[in-house]
Amino acid sequence: MPVKEPKKSMISIIVPVYNSSHMLNSCLSALKNLKDENHEIVLVNDGSTDNSLTICREFNFNVLALQHNKGQAVARNKGVEQSKGDIIAFIDSDVIVPTNWLEKYRELLFTHIDTDMICSGYGWSVEDALPAKFAFHECAYRRQNLPLYITSSISSNCVIYRDAFEDIGGFPEYYLNDNRDNTNTKAVAINEDAELGFLLARNGRKIIWSNNNPVGHYFRKSWREYLNQQFGFSRYAMLSVFKFPKMLFNEDIYSQEKMIPQILIISTMLLATSGLFFGTIGIIATIALEIGGLLFFYYYLYDFLRFLKSNHNNYVFHQIFFFIIVTRFIWFGGVVIGINDGFSMLRNNYFLKAVVKLKSRYIKTRRK
Repeated sequence: MPVKEPKKSMISIIVPVYNSSHMLNSCLSALKNLKDENHEIVLVNDGSTDNSLTICREFNFNVLALQHNKGQAVARNKGVEQSKGDIIAFIDSDVIVPTNWLEKYRELLFTHIDTDMICSGYGWSVEDALPAKFAFHECAYRRQNLPLYITSSISSNCVIYRDAFEDIGGFPEYYLNDNRDNTNTKAVAINEDAELGFLLARNGRKIIWSNNNPVGHYFRKSWREYLNQQFGFSRYAMLSVFKFPKMLFNEDIYSQEKMIPQILIISTMLLATSGLFFGTIGIIATIALEIGGLLFFYYYLYDFLRFLKSNHNNYVFHQIFFFIIVTRFIWFGGVVIGINDGFSMLRNNYFLKAVVKLKSRYIKTRRK
């Protein structure tokens, strides 16, 4: 294993860019103002259809342009391939870094010399809209009591030693159908950061969570954008489980959400509506189960709601409560679609391959 020299090593900052022209200037200007001098910046334009590539080329950074939108896993891996540093830093194009961001990571890596990766969170919301503030405080609540050592990761604000990254092959790249030409197809994405952390931990690599090096973030400005994001998270989290089944039991930075019991209650509430078709007793049972489900959520969300209220007076308690209930149903929808996609992926990538191999063996046997 290479000797770790966090205070001397070059740091390569990898930024995947896709249709982010409305926030890209702020992100890249912040990178340009970094005080640390021993670093390079690699921008990977992931097949953007807006003027993101033009903006990237206005800055004196290394720019890699992919012809097709391949997703963040592919974009980040391509960026690492083009980089030189012994330490890799990842941020997203909707992130604003402080001027001393790299110095802080060097200090953290030096302090925790046994670690292979360090992740940190968000310190503020660049957007001032209520949905953005809500998303920021939701992240802050979820991550406030994380242990020092974690078995997951994020990729919007982190550093990792190159040897650890390359040891596991980088971010996992896979498709719903690996049996066809996927040159123009986007790889399975969104949950690739958690997958990276899972693979690192499985290989005995150490990951540390620190709240000491936060960045700014452009959170979603509308409730609709936020719900679409939540749908994508739950959908691709299920695909991760199909690809890496042991991730189902992995504790990650979302574990404090207690997603599994919440999803079980949501499914019960949905199934309970069938009671409406079975007369008076069915209707009474439905109402009881729905009220029970709401009470369950109130019990699970009470501390979170208090946290929101204490940090932002503009939140209306009951409105936010029912909005969170809506997000849980969105989660459930994402899980259902993710399960469907997962079985399709298994069928396309494994079952059909097995059938082709069996046919080939059968034909060879017949010819003999």
